Amino acid sequence: MTKKQEEILNIVTTYIEKNGHSPTVREICKEAGVRRATFYKHFSDKYDFLRYFVSKKREDFDQRMNYSKMAF
Repeated sequence: MTKKQEEILNIVTTYIEKNGHSPTVREICKEAGVRRATFYKHFSDKYDFLRYFVSKKREDFDQRMNYSKMAF
């Protein structure tokens, strides 16, 4: 994951927690301070980004679950 992808992922996570729904590409770019061309350099469309977003959140969840199992 590139630094910019990580930044966009964190911004969208915060946005969803605050607003209860996923942002538009325009909103993502505004919050991240990037141009839409930059967004589309990393993701082919919003749905490509959402697949990436869900897969990263699942990885984080799986890692936490594995860590929790080791703690017992």
